Amino acid sequence: MQMFENQESEVQIKLCRNASILAKLVSILLTLALAIHIAAMSTSYWLVSYTENGKDLDIHTGIWVSCAKSEDIIWICDSFEQYPGFNAWFYVTQTFAVFGILVLIPNILISVLYTLLPKLSGRKFAAILTIVLSLCAGK
Repeated sequence: MQMFENQESEVQIKLCRNASILAKLVSILLTLALAIHIAAMSTSYWLVSYTENGKDLDIHTGIWVSCAKSEDIIWICDSFEQYPGFNAWFYVTQTFAVFGILVLIPNILISVLYTLLPKLSGRKFAAILTIVLSLCAGK
């Protein structure tokens, strides 16, 4: 019994030891890119308009919602779905923003697994798949 206990205690998982600095950096940067992409998609300050005096914020617009200040100084926000004649390029922008996140999530998963697991770190398939997914996501 003591022989089996010694063998179990000697087994250690060596995560990240075989991975290159570049692979670790890519994993960190892709995770950071996902966080920034989600923050950019969720904000409604892509376009900002000020009043004539240039000091007070009048309108701010994102890719999902537009907000305007009423006469009572109350912000009124509406989604773009209620405007049937809205430009098609705006819907394409929304689609590509979501597509970027949907491609970036498996990209991060593959990159982290490539970095952490010693068996994957020598495989070129995981590295090539990460590069292809990064190009598809636009990162």
